[in-house]
Amino acid sequence: RSVLIIGESPHLVTACACALLELLKPYVWASNFMPLLPGEMLDFVNSPVPFLIGMTVKDETHSLEIENDERVVDARETGLTCINLSTNTVRLTNETEIVEIIQGCPTPKNQLAMFEKRLDFLRTQSSPLRSFARFVKQGFSRSEIETIESIRRVIRTYLNGLADNIAAHPYGWSQYGKKDESGDNFDFYP
Repeated sequence: RSVLIIGESPHLVTACACALLELLKPYVWASNFMPLLPGEMLDFVNSPVPFLIGMTVKDETHSLEIENDERVVDARETGLTCINLSTNTVRLTNETEIVEIIQGCPTPKNQLAMFEKRLDFLRTQSSPLRSFARFVKQGFSRSEIETIESIRRVIRTYLNGLADNIAAHPYGWSQYGKKDESGDNFDFYP
């Protein structure tokens, strides 16, 4: 629906806005596009038409003020997604239809569950998946190879993203778990 990009650098905000347009190709954004909107025009986030706008802020604190502004919070209920370049966060819309679409997207866990079903289907009595001796004699079928490669890609992509997120920010690890009630222990669940 609509996207608000918040950041400290006008160059970075503009580049991000333009990059989002590029990601739409071969489709073309046919609504409002303002790579830099003055802060005084924040009311624009309540526009009834879809938009892609960028806004510069003084610092991270100011970006959080914009993100938590009543107008922005209200707009998130009706289709606004906020990309905060200062805090490296994305706050997705709370609009029910969009949330349902996003929840339907395959997560690594769901993808691996689908591949597990596929492997179960491929694993017949004569399959090399059942016996190492058969694997040495006949090797894997094309379907088995493709399924195993797909599993490998999902795991590699997830682990690379996990490592990048943890390494990129001093507290990047904190998004992969939570502290217990006492606050003494951190349960890590990547």
